Amino acid sequence: MNYLYLIKIELENNTIYKVGVAQNVPARIAHMRKQTNRPCEIVFTWEFQGKYGHALKNYMVEAQAQHYLKDVQFPMWEHFPNFGGKTECFDCSLAKALSAIANA
Repeated sequence: MNYLYLIKIELENNTIYKVGVAQNVPARIAHMRKQTNRPCEIVFTWEFQGKYGHALKNYMVEAQAQHYLKDVQFPMWEHFPNFGGKTECFDCSLAKALSAIANA
């Protein structure tokens, strides 16, 4: 089972949010902590069953939420070039991240 997740990453000057999909969210967050050496925390996880067309629902919701947040994409690649999912990070409020997921 894959889960959609929202993870908070504490950087030195701000908090960013990552929207992604993983089978093992605790393992994913442990890997993120190693990659960034920064505090990371699971905010929420969601389990979606089924598909929309040929795609799993969790991937469709992830893609749509990331599209809604594209104007606040955080350039993670500049800070952590080897970070997995570096295009999935956003400099926004928790409310905005949750709203994007809810609308997706």
